[in-house]
Amino acid sequence: MISKVRVSRTQREQGATAIEFALIFPLFLMILLAIVAWSTMFFVQGAMSSAAQESVRTAMTVDPEPYRGDPDGYREAINEVVTEQVVEALSIIPSNWADSIQEAWGDDGPVSMNGDYVVVELRYPEGTPVSGVADLGLFQGVGLVPEDGVTSSARMPLRTVPEAN
Repeated sequence: MISKVRVSRTQREQGATAIEFALIFPLFLMILLAIVAWSTMFFVQGAMSSAAQESVRTAMTVDPEPYRGDPDGYREAINEVVTEQVVEALSIIPSNWADSIQEAWGDDGPVSMNGDYVVVELRYPEGTPVSGVADLGLFQGVGLVPEDGVTSSARMPLRTVPEAN
């Protein structure tokens, strides 16, 4: 005797659901990881912007009076204070990301003096990974800094150094 195997309609639908899930889930996962990878770039940019703004505000705490007649000493003191503040402000992002930003400074640090202004410019180098997604090689180019890099800067007027008497 041949027995008929009865498969209910719900059992057939469960199989179809599993196949649909297997087909759709990888696409959903790729989209989700791409969103996470790109959102980290916005996080880094926000952290850099905040660090630049906060460090420029900190530059204003340097009293110019002790540097009367020594504008280079005043600028050096500002550079030191600003650099410390930037490093502290960037402590919210992973250390390898902060190191990439610091490597882009060069020898002079993040501070430049433009006339009577102190300018802090932070740059995250182009082509640098900002998430573990790119490190896994799953998505070529996703999670990498765009070709032009990411730059944040802040600018504030300096107090002038008093002339020596």
